[in-house]
Amino acid sequence: MQKNKRTKKYPSPFLKWAGGKSQLLSQYDTYFPKKYGNYFEPFMGGGAVFFHLKPENAFLSDYNEELINCYIQIRDNPEKVMELLKEHRKNHDKLQEDYYYLIREMAYDQLDDIGKAARTIYLNKTCYNGLYRLNSMGQFNVPFGRYKNPGIFDSENFMAVSKILKKVRLEVMDYREIIHLAKSGDFIYFDPPYHPLSETSSFTGYTELSFKEEDQRNLSKLFHQLDNKGCLVMHSNSDTELIRSLYTHYKCKEIKANRFINSKVEGRKAISELLILNFDKNGRIYAKERKRGKSKRKSKYWDPWEKLFTNHVDREKTVNHISAETIKKETGMEPRLMAKFDTRRELPPVFRDNNAFLLPVSNGKYVVVSGEGYHDLEEPPVTVENFRSDIPFDLKSIKYARGEMRYIDYAFNSGLISHFTGVDNLFLTVRGRKFSGKFSFHVNDVEIPEVSSVQMEIDAGYEGQNELIIIEAKVGKPSSFNIRQLFYPFRHYSQVLPDKKIRPVFFVYQEDKKENNGGTYYFYEYNFTDIFDYNSIEPVSIKAYRYVKPEEQDGFTDLFPETTKIGEKKSKNLYIPQANDIDKIMEFPFRIAEGMDNAREIAEYFEFTKRQSSYYREAVQNLGFADMRDKNRYVLTPLGKRFVNLPVEKRNKLLCREMMNLPILKEIMTRLYERKSLSMNEIAKIIEKNSDLSGQTPKRRTGTLRAWFWWLYIALGIVKVGRESIFI
Repeated sequence: MQKNKRTKKYPSPFLKWAGGKSQLLSQYDTYFPKKYGNYFEPFMGGGAVFFHLKPENAFLSDYNEELINCYIQIRDNPEKVMELLKEHRKNHDKLQEDYYYLIREMAYDQLDDIGKAARTIYLNKTCYNGLYRLNSMGQFNVPFGRYKNPGIFDSENFMAVSKILKKVRLEVMDYREIIHLAKSGDFIYFDPPYHPLSETSSFTGYTELSFKEEDQRNLSKLFHQLDNKGCLVMHSNSDTELIRSLYTHYKCKEIKANRFINSKVEGRKAISELLILNFDKNGRIYAKERKRGKSKRKSKYWDPWEKLFTNHVDREKTVNHISAETIKKETGMEPRLMAKFDTRRELPPVFRDNNAFLLPVSNGKYVVVSGEGYHDLEEPPVTVENFRSDIPFDLKSIKYARGEMRYIDYAFNSGLISHFTGVDNLFLTVRGRKFSGKFSFHVNDVEIPEVSSVQMEIDAGYEGQNELIIIEAKVGKPSSFNIRQLFYPFRHYSQVLPDKKIRPVFFVYQEDKKENNGGTYYFYEYNFTDIFDYNSIEPVSIKAYRYVKPEEQDGFTDLFPETTKIGEKKSKNLYIPQANDIDKIMEFPFRIAEGMDNAREIAEYFEFTKRQSSYYREAVQNLGFADMRDKNRYVLTPLGKRFVNLPVEKRNKLLCREMMNLPILKEIMTRLYERKSLSMNEIAKIIEKNSDLSGQTPKRRTGTLRAWFWWLYIALGIVKVGRESIFI
């Protein structure tokens, strides 16, 4: 066993790495275990925690081959790497930016391993903000960093790093492989790419690989598996609703971190991050004890299932049959209730510990299956869209409906379900208890016996001309749901109605106790990419809505400047937007504030083509947030500086107001105010009348304007946007 050692100056990280932990080590020290076996760090990055702990037996890995090559070369050839870095430093001092781009454009694969390591370290120390990012062609594309005197390397530290790395194992490896290597008593530290704090957060761009929400969920499952093996697991991530929901069984400690996301020093405040643990200071794994039923939340079904597993489940098999008769005889409890676990949290610990779940296969017969039976509900969108009901009067009787039916019926009658699905004519055709037909499928590689006449409770099924919308509804947002609730109806109706598309939707009504707005309606539409694969579920669309009163949607004239009258005559050649991603338009001023003040750096950051770059620059200029100075340098206007320093809600309102300052949007809104709706063809005619554009060009530009109005709709709810029209 080994103990922590106090931090010394050397060895220490030799790379700058976005999200590096050097500044947080003093806070982490309280939580590191005193004793452990082997140390594993699967997201190596800059390695601050490893260099701090200096474990005797360590396994360091990362999926980034270029990063691991740096560690290997410094371990094996530190002097040769330093010789090349001296050349880089000498040339950098002379040529600065020109030399940086010369090395950046150098073909990485044409260098030997020592040359690759030296190139990586040089670019890391001189690029913008120490980022590591590759474009779609696999090429490093971070702009020049503009440092006056960058420190390329520290020879004393290099030698100390080389010495300590000789004791460890270094591999290019996927983090999931740790499950096969770690054993009870080992310590694993996860420092993955963080879950973004918001939809427009730029932190996800700091890594070479896209670590999506699905990856965060997979990592939480690995955390749980390692916990079950008796490993000590620590995980750092952002403090978001998703991350907290994935680790409800474990200790989540708040850590304050300085993240430099504001252009002004006084605006750079500490934000909360999470340190997630399954152990205490003495190495005791307390989370497992809670899951095994030592808390007040213990269910009456947990012990009976422990007994059933002991007597009737062969844990070496991937599929075990068990009948309702056996359940009743063995436990004396109602089989239907013993088999009802709608969320992963409700699943008895014996299932979780054996990575298994329960499936009905026929009337009175079940199988215990190895694999994943639940889907973690995706984090809802940050923006809740406003929706005005089509119901012309108050539906008083619906208030007496029970449970989720009350809310799903209101969503249907108000037109919200049609709005979400994009299907105008829907009819309620399926509801209540149904029985499945015969079908077979597999869970990962586990073949499931044929399913036949299994009872399905369907909350609602709405049929359109070309589709059937199957809805599973809940009141209160769960962290997960049983995939069977969507998969069985999907399979059944795919066979019964082969000419129609079956669209499974998970519906949630969440009461908002803080606001008197009637709550929020969440829609999660899924698809099964392989109808024979139970786990092929993928999200298609996720939306959140709240109902607003009609008068809340009619006040859009407040957005017009007082000095301009609606409907006043406009001149020809109005600016017609061509940039259709409003999030990128909003981010553009922030990047200027951080020092990206020219077209090349902006284009590289957003991965724009030259034409795209001009579209977004024109949009930001016409909105009044930025201007061009000598030598084509971007500079924020006073309005742009105000924009980047506003909180999100006020920033959105300012953007809406500046959009309404654009003559073409004002012209469209004037017509909209008069007529209540405009088709895309009518908008194309407005563009043609107010510009020199002709032919098919005005029609193409309506796509961009539709995107702008869609953002206005989501942000303020002042308009509604359909497939072929805009209306109020």
